[in-house]
Amino acid sequence: MKVYQNKTIISICRFFGSKTIEYLNLFSFCIIYNTIKPDAETINHEQIHSAQMRELLFLGFYLMYVYFWIKDFIKYRSSSHAYYVIPFECEAYESEYNKNYLKTRKHFAWIKFVGWYA
Repeated sequence: MKVYQNKTIISICRFFGSKTIEYLNLFSFCIIYNTIKPDAETINHEQIHSAQMRELLFLGFYLMYVYFWIKDFIKYRSSSHAYYVIPFECEAYESEYNKNYLKTRKHFAWIKFVGWYA
């Protein structure tokens, strides 16, 4: 996975969303705020998102990501809670420490997390 530092992109995301965002996956490129290289778990987390993006042809991923966030923000009135219950994030957080996860991951594995927190 290619990793690029770009404070401008992250700053824009911080303006519109989480003020603590450090990493962003844009079309399978990892954008970081600081020059500190991400750890193996963070890279694995972002690679899981890349697999999800490819499954949904990128645009589908971003549309569904925004849909899930808005739906849960309305439900919980918390931007951070809405973020953590997005099915894509649930899959990535659950599996980021499993270095072999991407080798055994089934297509559309994130679907099992849809509605699990309801």
